[in-house]
Order: sequence, then structure tokens, then C-alpha cells
Amino acid sequence: MIVKNNKTIYTMVLCLILSLFSCKANKYGMEQENKRVGEDLEQIIEQVAEAEMDLDRLPIGDADIKNVIESGYYADKTKFAGKLLIEGKPTFMVRPRRFGKSLLISTIATIAEGETDKELFKNYFIYNGAFKDENGKIIKYDWKKYPVIRLDFSKLNNETSEILKADLQRLLYNAAKKYGVESKLHNPIGYNSFQSYYENLIENLKILKNGYEPKIVLLIDEYDSPVVNLDWSSKQHNDCIKVLKDFFTVVKSCAGDCQLIFLTGVTKFSLVNLGSGANIFQGNDVSLENAFSDVTGYKEEDIKNLFENRFNYVIREMEKRTGQTYTKEGIMDAIKFYYNRYRFSYDGPSMYNPNSVLSFFQRGNLQGYWYRTGDPSILLNQMRDEIDRFDLDWEKLRFYVTEDDIMFTQSKKPLSLEALMYQTGYLTIDTYNPANGQYALKIPNEEVKMALAQNIQEVFLDEQKEIGVHHKEHVLAALQQEDWPRLLQLFRDACFANTSYEALKNDEKDFQNILHAFLNGVCHHTVGGPRIRVEEHSGSGRSDITMDDIKNNVVYIIELKKNQSAEMAIAQIEHKNYSGKYFRKKKIVHIGLNCIFNREDINHRNINECMIAVKRQDSNNNLTKDPKKKFVFSNEEFVAGVINVEELEKKKTAIQNNKRIRGNA
Repeated sequence: MIVKNNKTIYTMVLCLILSLFSCKANKYGMEQENKRVGEDLEQIIEQVAEAEMDLDRLPIGDADIKNVIESGYYADKTKFAGKLLIEGKPTFMVRPRRFGKSLLISTIATIAEGETDKELFKNYFIYNGAFKDENGKIIKYDWKKYPVIRLDFSKLNNETSEILKADLQRLLYNAAKKYGVESKLHNPIGYNSFQSYYENLIENLKILKNGYEPKIVLLIDEYDSPVVNLDWSSKQHNDCIKVLKDFFTVVKSCAGDCQLIFLTGVTKFSLVNLGSGANIFQGNDVSLENAFSDVTGYKEEDIKNLFENRFNYVIREMEKRTGQTYTKEGIMDAIKFYYNRYRFSYDGPSMYNPNSVLSFFQRGNLQGYWYRTGDPSILLNQMRDEIDRFDLDWEKLRFYVTEDDIMFTQSKKPLSLEALMYQTGYLTIDTYNPANGQYALKIPNEEVKMALAQNIQEVFLDEQKEIGVHHKEHVLAALQQEDWPRLLQLFRDACFANTSYEALKNDEKDFQNILHAFLNGVCHHTVGGPRIRVEEHSGSGRSDITMDDIKNNVVYIIELKKNQSAEMAIAQIEHKNYSGKYFRKKKIVHIGLNCIFNREDINHRNINECMIAVKRQDSNNNLTKDPKKKFVFSNEEFVAGVINVEELEKKKTAIQNNKRIRGNA
């Protein structure tokens, strides 16, 4: 906060000096000079503002409440922290990743330390607002001082159950060390019972002096991190679950010594496996409670207030990137489309992903940031186990579910799709029907839609590679024997026909990715077999796919077009000379494919025609050309087709004209 204010003062002083200079010039009748100074002044102010934006780093990924408040970009969540501390119930909450759970934990921990950091919150609800006690009486927060045990389970090593146990005891040891009671506890090295270690820690924290209350605040962040990404049928998972089950059993036994036990995670799936110790959270899951619907994330008014000084910056950046004109209202519409529309209760406000909003206002680039923060393996593992469940039109689809469906916790395989997608953040509440208690779930925004599509595509491409492995003998034989109809039938039936809706949309690049993954599988672990390259550079462009069969001294150059023609594809290969660097090969094969994306066409999302051009070395080592061949799909097979010479010439002329224009430029 102080740093920001100082930069603002420097800017104001600079502007004042320049303004005085401008007035001085005007006094002596230097109109022309004054005009120039005025223009310079505007430019300097803009440069200073941009420099200030660069220096003013936003708290992206920072979960320390002190740092976030001092940055000036903290959305007040202190009423929730106060409510939890006053009510003193064991409380459980799930939220998607990167949504502010750890910052909330930091907020509670800092407030629980009492008067020490009270002034840090002087502009926030906990300092100025009022709460209700258990009798409904209006009270101010009392700033009692509690010992805090703060455990971040994402830092635990789960390689083995013994390592997990030792690591958990290390966290407890660090908590004891913070209050100077570590010497009164069992040595954490080599001691088997972390349960008794925890009990011993609680007893020592209860009798702390210096104004501490005899009640403990226990905060556990990412409780499911050690187990949720493991194979649930593995011994490692079962052993690690037992460690956590034992820990929560002792947590439950000491619950009466705690003012607050607060547990957060990304999913609720692991909670059911934690045995009776997790029963303390029954009836105290606030994940869908209306009163806690905005406990994490930004609301629209937060963005308008907190980021007021950055709108001009992002407007300039967006205009540079897109060439379009933006207003503040236009920016708000754009970030609402990309990062908003999360709802966590039947009547809750529409929330923005805080990490993505901060990233946008830092970079001024409207894109998906959430995908890069890492996905829970639980989702990816479910996709790999049964990818067909995810082959849906997610953008249009609505799921109608009850509250029990959303927070489904039974440990079974496969998991409920609705619960899985909601708890991992890919679905959110759209509407609620009180008549039947049903929620309608949907994808919240563009960023999430993009992240889901990328995840599904990656899994499908991995699967496509496996399909290629399965068919590799047939594909390689068809290539070597120049059995082009057979090769094309394999491309059509084994490759494109097996592709999901999400992985293959109305984009030429999708067709390329699918075929590349398939051929990658064909060449996988093939000793001396072809090497696959995608978008390999040549002198005048990049070929879609190149298969370099070193063993047989042959190269295959593949170009795909969408809703055009095989002639257009082959002409591009030839006129851009994609195979020029391979002139020493014994054989060069150009393969031009046309793919169809048209729901009215029988060939929708598949190839409909191909053209083959082959060059071979003769006895004098000169490359000679075979007559071109064309194949079209008709009556469930590829048959010889008629080459459209006019289209070939049209493409050739267009490429030559483009070269001429670039040369003149």
C-alpha cells in the first residue's frame, strides 16, 4: 500500500512540475512551444502510468493476507473469518483450485492471533462491522488471541505411508516450534505415534501464557492433496488413507480443545474414506451454503473498485493486441465472458476467478490462465479410464441434479460425472428450482470451456496414439506397398471415425492434430521406422505432417485442407516446395487430404478425398514424377477419382501472385 502511494506521489509531483513549465512557456507568448510541451506532457504522463503498472506487481498466487492487503487488491472476506471464529464449529468447504482457499486460511490465522495484526484490518469488516453471537446478540469482534496450528497438506510427501506420516509430524513440529514448545514434545524423528504427538501439542498450546486463550485454532488446507491424485485401487492410496484416517481420529478426539477446526479441499471425495474422524464435519459443510457463497473469489463490485487504476492500462494493451477500440464497459463484458459466472449456492452472487482476473489485469491479455495452474489428476484419471463419458456438447448441455448429487462422496468408480465436474470447477450452478430442489449445472465461462476442451483433447490424442500403435503394421504395410485406398480407409475408419466431438471441431488444426497423434502411434517404438514431425519448416512455409522413413529412404509430406479439395492440398505442397530438403531421398510422396466439417455432409468430421503425387529416383539418381492419382470416398470405399486440373492451376496462380506481391513489398 505504501509503495503504491509513493509511486502515485512521484507521478503527481512530476505532472505538477511539467504543468508549471507549460504555464511558464505560455506566459512569454510561446504558443507553439506551449503546444509542444502540452503534447510532451501527455506522452510523459502516459509513459509514467505504464511504468507504474509494470512496477505495481499484482499478488498473483500470493496467499499471504498481509501481502495481499498491502498490494491494495484484497476483496474483504473478513466477515467470514470472524463468523467462523465466533461460531467455533468444525467446518468443511470445497472450492475449485486457484480460487482463494489458502488466502482465506491465511486471513483466519492472522485474525486469530488477536491484537498483533489488528490494525492491518482497520479498513475491513472485522474491524468495523458487527456479528451475531449464539444468542443472536449484536457484538463486535473481540480479537481474542488463539494458538494456531496451520497445516498445508499440499506440502506433504505421499511417496509412501511412512514418509507421509513423518512429513505430517514435521508440520506439527513446526507448529510447536512457532510457540516455543517443541522441546516439551516427543522428538519427531523416529517417533511412531504422531497421534500422541498431536495430543501432546494440543495440551502444551492450551497452557500458553502471554494472553493466549486455552482453545486452539486448527486450519487444514488442501486436506485431500496427499491422496486424491493417487490410483484409488493402489496399496499406496490405501496406506496413505490410513495415515490420514488415524490423524483425523485424534483430531476428533481433541475437537473440544479447539475454538475452530476449518478444513478445505478441491473435492469431497476423499472425506468419506477418512472414517469416523471426519464425522465432526457432518452438518457443517458450507460448500453450498448461501451465507458462504462469496467466501472466495471476486464479485463484480470488487473488480470495479479494486482495479479502477488499471483499466486504462489494460485498454491500451488490448487495443495493441487486437487493433480494436475498448471502453471500461467493454473490458468488463470481456472479463465477465472469460472469468465470471461461478455460483456456489442456490441464490449466491456470480463470482470471478481471482487468479485469472489478477493475471488479466497484470498482463492485459484476455486468455485462459486457469488451465496452466495444473489440473487435479482425479479428473484426468477419470477421463483416461472412460473418455467416452466426456464426449458431450458441454457448451449446450445442462445437468439437472440435487444437492446430494453435487456433493456426492461415495467412493466408487467411475465417479458421478456431475459431482466430479462441479467439485473440480468445470461446472457451476446456473439456476435452482425450489419446487423440486433441483440445480441446473453448466460450464461457467469461456476460460473453463477452453480448459476442458484442452484436457479432453489431450486425453483423446493420447488415445488416438494408442489406436495408431494398434494399427501400425497395417498402416506401414499400406505405405510401403503404395496401397493408397487401404491407407485412406485406415485414416478414415481407425483414425478420424474414432475421434470425439470435443477433440475435433470446426478447425483445420484439429484434423491435423488427430492425424498426427495417430501417426505418432504408428511410428511409436518402430525400430528404424519413420520419424514424425509436425509443421516442419521449409524455405517458404511449414508442412502439416512429415514422415521421414530413414530406413527405406522415403519421405511422406502430408497436407490437410478443410472443406476445400485434395487438389488445393497437393498444390500447396508442390508450390511451397515442402519436400525440397529431401531431394536425396529414393522416393518422395506428397499426400493431399481434404477433410469435411459440415453436418449436412455424409463425410462430416472425416476425409472425403485425397491426391497422391510420387517422385522416384531413376537409374541415374534423378527424381522422376509418377502421374498424380486421386481417390474419393464413395459407397463406403475409396475409388479412383478425376483430377481437377483447373483447380490445380488456380492454386498455382494464387501462390505465384502472393510471391509477386511480397517481392514488390
